Order: sequence, then structure tokens, then C-alpha cells
Amino acid sequence: MSKYKEIFKLKEMLEKAEIPYIFIDRFEEDRKLMKNNEYLNEYLKDKEYYQILLFNDFREVMEHYNTYKVFDNEKRIISIVQGYGTYGEEDDLLEIMGLLTEEEEKIDSVTGYLTAEDVFNRIVKYFNSFSCAIKWIE
Repeated sequence: MSKYKEIFKLKEMLEKAEIPYIFIDRFEEDRKLMKNNEYLNEYLKDKEYYQILLFNDFREVMEHYNTYKVFDNEKRIISIVQGYGTYGEEDDLLEIMGLLTEEEEKIDSVTGYLTAEDVFNRIVKYFNSFSCAIKWIE
């Protein structure tokens, strides 16, 4: 069981609202890539790092899911992370890149110490800003 709760709470909120997303266990992927590196495996064994990605057009994302094109910054709405080294890690809070306020953008390209509700509200506000209402946000 993970020591981080907010990222999984947000994941559940997105599922309930039927908002498409990609969930990645970043260190699990690293462990697979580094399976023959004893030092890195030992370093990563107790570490956790999770990411949720939302994109403007999931049709293209799903078409290229197994390639790095999926991480194209121009098509990504928001990246939400929680885990080792993130802003808010010690308080079980989330860090985001994307959907920042003007004030936050003046300070950095990311902001942290956000709850699942804070991030979910930013996502809903983003989709509600389109004139064509999306059914799962109504």
C-alpha cells in the first residue's frame, strides 16, 4: 500500500467523472529498465513516484501510447505528480505542471502542495472554459 493518498484520490475522482487520463508508476518503469543495475534497484526499492497526465486529444495519445510522443508538452493539459522529491511529498500533497495561475507562472513552471480537490477543480474549470460543454463536467 502506498504512503501517498492524494494521487490515488485524484485518480478516483477522474474515473468517477469519466475524465480520460494516463496513470504512470514512474519508479516501477525505471525499475524495469534498470533491472540489471543492482545499485539503482537498491536505491529505488522503497521509493514511490506517480504521475497522472491529461491531454487535449486522447485519440492521438492512445494511437502513440507506447512511444515518447505521448509526453508531447504541447498536447498535455496538465501533469500531476506525487512522490520522492516532489513539492508536497512530505505532506501527502500534489505537484502540477500546467493549469497554473498567472501568479504561479511568474514564480515557477510548477506548483506544489495541492490537494486532490484543488487539482480536480482546476481541471474542471479548464474544461468548463470551452463553449462546447463536455458531458462529464456538466
